Amino acid sequence: MKRSFQSYVTDAAYKCDNPKCGRYSVVSWYTDYDPSDHYRSGEPEEYDRTVIWSPPPIKRPEYPDVPDHIAKAASEAWVCFAHSSYIAACAVARSVIEAAAKSFGITVRGIEAKIVALNEKNLIWGDLVASAHLVRQFGNDAAHGDIVEPVTVGEAEDVLDIMDALLHQLFSTPARALRLEASRQQRRDQTG
Repeated sequence: MKRSFQSYVTDAAYKCDNPKCGRYSVVSWYTDYDPSDHYRSGEPEEYDRTVIWSPPPIKRPEYPDVPDHIAKAASEAWVCFAHSSYIAACAVARSVIEAAAKSFGITVRGIEAKIVALNEKNLIWGDLVASAHLVRQFGNDAAHGDIVEPVTVGEAEDVLDIMDALLHQLFSTPARALRLEASRQQRRDQTG
């Protein structure tokens, strides 16, 4: 004999504790257990069937050393990812890499040549060069309609992680080095 369960839906609003955000999200969870039972915490539990956040949680890397227009586009790629728009995330990541190359005065035609030029100028090297070409390929597939198979969540996340690594290599590491050198020089000047 099959046991039939009554289905319950519970909603709650949560305020983001990040001081830069402070916005509200709504979570809905679906369960076979009465949410008013004494053992329930009033929060989604591991045994709940489905938990849906709106808006969905977003990985929000910060890009303080990246030019603003590029940083905004990179953040937008992560918003696409959070909303399960993996093809769009790949297309935006490709654009970010091309914009980053242009910010270094690389204006050769095509993103493939721009990645090669970044490498030739020793701005990126090693595995990051081949990885940047993979982002280009996923982005090109999205931009040119060559989407034979859907982009998976894992592929899209890898594409965006590579985009972040490239931004780190091009902008964050050099900026950090400049700050450290200035700090070191200041200490040397003070001790005279």
